[in-house]
Amino acid sequence: MYIYNYDNDGQSYSFESFHYNDIPLVKTNLDWNKKIEERWMYYEDGKIQSYSKLDQLNDQQIEYDYDSKGIRRDFINKCERCKFSFDETLPPHAAPEKVYIQ
Repeated sequence: MYIYNYDNDGQSYSFESFHYNDIPLVKTNLDWNKKIEERWMYYEDGKIQSYSKLDQLNDQQIEYDYDSKGIRRDFINKCERCKFSFDETLPPHAAPEKVYIQ
């Protein structure tokens, strides 16, 4: 199952994906106002596999990786991928649509 939620401008969004048994697989938040992209990935048993944060305003990329036993490795670097996540020349990710409920 996939769930997307967009802001009214179609730029910022949250995304969630789940395994067939409702255990989370991936969660992503993209905030254009703060210029931050955060992503969580999970193992099939629901334990966290990795966390990453791209922060364009602070030019920082943070990553935490977890092995299957839960041991964490940390990486903090200058952000090389931020400019791709927040490229102002690209169109919005989505456009809001009206929803009618009966």
